[in-house]
Amino acid sequence: MPIYSKQIKRIMKCCKPDIRAALLLTGNEILSGDIIDTNSTFIAREFLPAGIKIDRKLVIGDDLQTIVDTLKSLSKAFDVIVVNGGLGSTVDDLTAEAVSVLTNRRLVENEAAVENIKRRYGRSFSKDSEKYFKHLKKQAMLPEGVDIIPNPVGLAVGFKVQLNRGVFYFTPGVPREMKTMLKETILPDIVSSFPVNPALVTKKLKIIGTGESRIQQLIDQQFPEETWDQIELGFRASTATVEVKLSIRNESAFEALRLTENKIKNLFNDQVVSEGESIQEVIIHLLSKCNSTLSVLESSSAGQLCSLLNSVAEDTSMLKNSFFYNNPMELKDILELDECLMVPKQSFSIEQHEDLAASYLAKTGTDYVLATSPIEPVEEETAGSRGKKLIVTCGTSKNLISREYLITRDYEEFLVFTGVAALDLLRRHLRNFTYDIPYYFDELTRSRLK
Repeated sequence: MPIYSKQIKRIMKCCKPDIRAALLLTGNEILSGDIIDTNSTFIAREFLPAGIKIDRKLVIGDDLQTIVDTLKSLSKAFDVIVVNGGLGSTVDDLTAEAVSVLTNRRLVENEAAVENIKRRYGRSFSKDSEKYFKHLKKQAMLPEGVDIIPNPVGLAVGFKVQLNRGVFYFTPGVPREMKTMLKETILPDIVSSFPVNPALVTKKLKIIGTGESRIQQLIDQQFPEETWDQIELGFRASTATVEVKLSIRNESAFEALRLTENKIKNLFNDQVVSEGESIQEVIIHLLSKCNSTLSVLESSSAGQLCSLLNSVAEDTSMLKNSFFYNNPMELKDILELDECLMVPKQSFSIEQHEDLAASYLAKTGTDYVLATSPIEPVEEETAGSRGKKLIVTCGTSKNLISREYLITRDYEEFLVFTGVAALDLLRRHLRNFTYDIPYYFDELTRSRLK
């Protein structure tokens, strides 16, 4: 049976069609690419552990008839529909008007909506003021008789209404407001109103260096198909890592979950970075555990390492020094290196790069060092992609290890892959793992992936 067919069969087994759910996002700015849709990703991730799978997601523009037609269609096919956007005060915010047209409910000034605006504006709010009528009154005009969804962090309240088969939950497009309303009101209401079966336990394993399809293929080879009668298998791919998710909904599957998790860990061995934590969180934990400090010297990663390490914890006291340079000449005064290393744009050998890292380690006095430097630019004419060959060095004054990589991606992806690769090299050093393993994003080693 093809892998794709097996995956569909698993989904059908594990996600019982108790309810059908859909997402509708409105806004010309989404369709034009002016803003990136992060709301639907958040909603889907919040829904899944509660036992709700999104069956359809639609994005439409700010056109009244289009909104009316889409709402009508969704109301006949889905049980739960979350509608995001179009509740603001400008001329292109048409959601409330569309619901009014579709349900034959007249738009009225909703008292709860008015009170929410008053509360947000405080003393500066006046119902009789010109400011209210021009810019705020529209947000208080809602279809008559709808159930209000409170918005404690914004001006526009949401609302709930049923039409045909579907129960609609309308929210503002502002992510912060939508997230609060979803967690505090919408999700609890759905769980209490519909026959959903939330996951009892979910285990997550982050795997580095192997692509999503290859991971699924290896799992299919190692596990009998009936494994997934009790356990839901899911994947979430991100740059350089893939998160494998194992969920159960019944206590009787605890032992099967434990055995399956351990077997996957053994299958991928030291490629398993964590049980859900990011690689930078793992590094901080490992350094803290051994009470060690780190200095970072980076060129090819363009400050990515320092940014990643500082992004996940308030206490990053183990990161004592970080220095970014564009040119080796910038290091001459602080490291007193040999003149042969001071040639602008010169490519380092591994031995030279380890000398550079050792000098920085001695200068900073930390326990560990992590250094990245480019060797040469690379252009792949057949693929039309550009990238760089680089060196990463890490370790202590007594034990430095280095590795070369060839990453041919656009610049933004190159920086991310470089950062993850460097942090994984340090993780391997701290865990005493072998470091000469293949990565799908490294052209020097990917041919070794079977």
